Amino acid sequence: MSNFTRQPGEPAAAAGCGGPGAGPLPDGRVDGERGGDRKATPITRRVVVPVMIPLATATALGFCSVDQVPAGIRVPLWTDALLRPPARRAGRVEPRADRAEVDRQLPVRPDNVRAMSLRIQCLCIDCNDPNLVASFWEAALGWRRTYEVANEIVLEPPAGSPEDGIAADLVFVRVPEPRTVKNRLHLDLRPADQAQEVDRLLALGARRVSVGQPAEAPWIVLADPEGNELCIREERPAAQ
Repeated sequence: MSNFTRQPGEPAAAAGCGGPGAGPLPDGRVDGERGGDRKATPITRRVVVPVMIPLATATALGFCSVDQVPAGIRVPLWTDALLRPPARRAGRVEPRADRAEVDRQLPVRPDNVRAMSLRIQCLCIDCNDPNLVASFWEAALGWRRTYEVANEIVLEPPAGSPEDGIAADLVFVRVPEPRTVKNRLHLDLRPADQAQEVDRLLALGARRVSVGQPAEAPWIVLADPEGNELCIREERPAAQ
């Protein structure tokens, strides 16, 4: 969505798309009076463009609040920017945008910022044998045990890894009742090599299960030693 606007001091007719005789040029002459030496009048085009910025920056500027967007991700900032076609003068290309003008258009509404204090700390998994299930996930993910008592074990990402302090901990809690139905929450894992990881997890005690997934599904459904489902997704470059 865009529209054409005049540059400061430019006649209204010259900013449109009219042909000869549409109006006077900035120097007072009418287009076509130069005997065929017709010179294009620069046009400013106003467009709405997305700029990816950290959530913290977006909330500080008042574009959104953390109760609307999950923490830790980058969000699109839709800004009404002025973009000018490059004009060659004295052998150089002028900037496409007037940064000061763009900055003046950015709405700053700190009164709209609402910072929530809640963060996801951990994912709790009920199990009859915490050590059995935690051992499987410890080997599957390469995570470390940071807390362990008779009825509870906590796994966290390796210290200093990209996930450390970012990914939610896994907490395995002993419960007396057995698992009876499909879980309403499960983990999806992204492998570098799907077939290789499936074979490795099967060797660790996982098994293939069907939860109604189509035969052509690009993911593979497994279950841990106590039947908790997990999906091994298709390979995808880390940048995606």
